[in-house]
Amino acid sequence: GRGALDGRLDYGWLLAWVLLLLGMIPIQLMGTWLQGLFAIDFGGLLKQRLLAGALHMNLDEVRQKGVGQLLGHVIESQALESLALNGGFSVLLAAIELSLAAWVLAWGAGGLWHVLSLVLWIGGTLSVCWFYYQRLQHWTQARIDLTHELIEQMVGHRTRLAQEAPDERHVAEDQKLERYLHGSTDCDKGFIPLAWAVPRGWLIVGVFGLVPAFLGGRLEVTGLAVSLGGVLLAYRAFGEIGTGLVALARAFVAWETIAPLFHATQGDTEANTSASPGSACGKVTGRR
Repeated sequence: GRGALDGRLDYGWLLAWVLLLLGMIPIQLMGTWLQGLFAIDFGGLLKQRLLAGALHMNLDEVRQKGVGQLLGHVIESQALESLALNGGFSVLLAAIELSLAAWVLAWGAGGLWHVLSLVLWIGGTLSVCWFYYQRLQHWTQARIDLTHELIEQMVGHRTRLAQEAPDERHVAEDQKLERYLHGSTDCDKGFIPLAWAVPRGWLIVGVFGLVPAFLGGRLEVTGLAVSLGGVLLAYRAFGEIGTGLVALARAFVAWETIAPLFHATQGDTEANTSASPGSACGKVTGRR
């Protein structure tokens, strides 16, 4: 910052900066490799638990849900693995960068006013993410219902040909597709602020955070450089946290869908515990 604003370039600091950039390459490669290994292990454990839950599901519950909803649960389980890991790592790294950016801004020309602006912007980002999460819930449920309806109609296609009139055969399908289209449009509208408006809006807020320093006449070149560095660091973090929060929101919605399948083995374990040989029910079962 001093070299850019004062016109004085220190080759020692420049060399240190270059070495830091070169050191990021092996660190990022190692982080990506470890993240891939963790994702493979986590995915394997998740698939085993879901398979065990599918084998221990109540038959009455299976008949009630039908093939279509169960297929929707399988699709959501495939999305949960990648979305949870990618979104979790992105949000974690972005949170660290935002904490560092707040510390840098506190030492800059904006001072505590700059830090307060960053905290308020983070709160606004979380509010936008909650709004997107609610829309995503409705859209996911509409998609699962549409999948269920499609499977059921494919299974009973011959019955529909015999019982339904040709001009009324696709009226309900068109209505559900229209509702799904509206839900998808609302979901996309909620995604745009997180991916585009949040990071770019912070640049404007960050620049306006220097206004009190300008008006007070206490703006120095070093403080301006530190503040601009903190603003750019927070801008990068907001760019990552936007996509990370979207991935986490989708992972939470997917988890809400497959949670009964994940916990199906617990109900079976409790049933076996209640029917243990030491209980009355177990004794009756043993005599039978």
